[in-house]
Amino acid sequence: MYKSINLDDAKYRSGLAMSLYEVIMSIAAKEECSIELRDLIALACDINQEINRSLGAALNSGGEE
Repeated sequence: MYKSINLDDAKYRSGLAMSLYEVIMSIAAKEECSIELRDLIALACDINQEINRSLGAALNSGGEE
């Protein structure tokens, strides 16, 4: 079983993932991958951005959300 991470670490890792998604999308565009694959990558990126914003809001409010 995995040990949970604290909110600060989660926010940091989510930020790293956003950068990773940008690189993946750039490569996917150059490699002419399918529209469906690009859409799935974009969806995963959007979900991660929502998580990142929520973590930021929780940290700014003292972790009460």
